[in-house]
Amino acid sequence: MAPIANKTNDNLRNNLHKTRSSGKAQVTYRESNCPICLIQFKTSIVTNCGHQFCNLCLKKCMKRSKDCPVCRNRLVKNLFMEFSEYFHGNGNERNARRATKNSKPNEK
Repeated sequence: MAPIANKTNDNLRNNLHKTRSSGKAQVTYRESNCPICLIQFKTSIVTNCGHQFCNLCLKKCMKRSKDCPVCRNRLVKNLFMEFSEYFHGNGNERNARRATKNSKPNEK
């Protein structure tokens, strides 16, 4: 199993290097591990530049810098907190979707 883990870590490093050198977010798929702690996501946040991090890791990074740990773009705190609340919040969005899905169209 070590060769697979090493290959995954090498891919992460290569993607990180490409992103830092170009200065553009290159998110082509959703990672299953946080690029900071390299542990599988439990609760993740997607930033305004498109990178995904553990909630706790990003909060710790935000105490030191207001820039994305991957691409160094300025982070917009309100935006990624809204994403977090949208996906991990109190379920209002899911309940609204259910209500809309179950409603009958108006008859003419």
